[in-house]
Amino acid sequence: MELTLQTILIILGVGFISGFINTISAGGSFITLPVLILLGVPPHVTNASNRVAIVLQSAASCILYYSQNILNVKKSLYLAIPSILGSIIGAYLAVYIDADIFKKLIGVFMIVTIFMMVFKPDRWIATKSRHKHETLSGGEFIVFVGIGMYGGFIQAGVGALLLTGMVLVGHFDLKNANAIKMALSFLFNVSSLTIFLINGLVDWGVGLALAVGSIIGALLGTKISIKGGARFTRWALIITLIGLSGQLLNIW
Repeated sequence: MELTLQTILIILGVGFISGFINTISAGGSFITLPVLILLGVPPHVTNASNRVAIVLQSAASCILYYSQNILNVKKSLYLAIPSILGSIIGAYLAVYIDADIFKKLIGVFMIVTIFMMVFKPDRWIATKSRHKHETLSGGEFIVFVGIGMYGGFIQAGVGALLLTGMVLVGHFDLKNANAIKMALSFLFNVSSLTIFLINGLVDWGVGLALAVGSIIGALLGTKISIKGGARFTRWALIITLIGLSGQLLNIW
């Protein structure tokens, strides 16, 4: 794709918004993917090039979280195991299961989570994690296999489910959960980006322009998440879940 100054500025802006949203909650790709397609980037190249931005924004966010002693690297690696396993199962099931049924089930789950966040906020606004397992508990393994299945099946908005699983099952506070979410995002997308690179699908001009904006947005989002704490992230997640559940249930 030929990049004009106007196109580069649009991609930078979209990347900034996406990086910010992905860092404080989830769902930034709902913005980047349609905009890139509208700009004339082929869908498969759009999907591949978007991974460049996700990998780099996740890395930038992880570095900042780690520098503030918030990122639990060991726990992130353990949670990656069932998540990646689930993603493989999800991709396989996508061939056999009706996607509409699966989307509606996840949409209903998201609505239940919204009510829990609004009417029982104590766990969501805790300022200290209560997790007891530095490795993996049985509950965490099962839940994160399920989240990985959703990621492999649909992918969009999986960050919101990762946050939900880490708070409700892993007993992390939202700030620490957000840090681990970014680490898992990095690990997931490094593998998928590698596949896209092998197949020559990445447009480096688009990917790097998107990445520059995304990194700036991610760093700003991470700083706001750290300073704003759980209350800010909780409301950002509620808004994200409302948007995602409505889309999955075909409300809008």
